Amino acid sequence: MSKTKSGKHYLKDLIAQVINDYAEHVRPAKQLADYYGIPYNTIKYWI
Repeated sequence: MSKTKSGKHYLKDLIAQVINDYAEHVRPAKQLADYYGIPYNTIKYWI
């Protein structure tokens, strides 16, 4: 699992899926945040 600045852990598979969705233009970062229930700043940090 990967730890964010807030201390919350996310599975590496989930992080990889979010990054892949962003890279493949499936959804913009803000929509990914809503879709996966992850804070927008966390997603921006990953990408």
